Amino acid sequence: TENRTFQKEDRKYSYTLIKHHRKTISLTIKKDKSIFLKCPIKTTDGKILNFLNRKVFWLEKNLNIITKMFKVEAKKEYISGESFFYLGKQYKLIVKKGLENKVRIEKSTLCITTVSKISDSTANKNILSKWYLETASKIAYKQYNNALVNFNYKEFPELKIKFYKTKWGMYSTKGIISLNPNLICFDKRCLEYVIYHELCHVKINDHSKKFYKYLDLKYMNWSKMKDRLSDRNIEVFFK
Repeated sequence: TENRTFQKEDRKYSYTLIKHHRKTISLTIKKDKSIFLKCPIKTTDGKILNFLNRKVFWLEKNLNIITKMFKVEAKKEYISGESFFYLGKQYKLIVKKGLENKVRIEKSTLCITTVSKISDSTANKNILSKWYLETASKIAYKQYNNALVNFNYKEFPELKIKFYKTKWGMYSTKGIISLNPNLICFDKRCLEYVIYHELCHVKINDHSKKFYKYLDLKYMNWSKMKDRLSDRNIEVFFK
């Protein structure tokens, strides 16, 4: 094990090099953004450098995703005055006492009505979490069904809502597409893009040029939506 640095233009990366008995070179990033490169024992520094140069785009993309997912923030108390994102817009939270637990959008505010004390952070969080999850599911299923008409598959994957820390969605060859409920914090078109992305994997289950050509055919300007999902100013709800 050895700590090293790698520089590409004006960007410097620190990483841990681990040489052991294996056949390939791999690169992983932990949630604290620490980088690990594993390679065969006899791998030369030249091969390591060439590998890192090829992986710069991948490194930046995944470091941005992890920064977004795990960015350090003040802990939410779920009380009036705090802000939350919903469908790409920021809303001010208002908590009121009421006869039932519910959430509604009123202009620029996200209003919680609670039967508990308005200062009960746990109760407020539970009410809001349930609403986010139910709303995410409702919108996702509607968007998913709308997207299906653009694909001529004999069978379509089952849709599930599942939280991931570093992924927006996933297609399983078992016939399941899973979507991250945090997509509800972004513009609807971001959710739509992820749905199309995963549906394209039904035909081409990799990220080859052939896959992106197919994605271009099915969803034009997808790269703009992908960039929006890297917006560090939008705070996701589920951690």
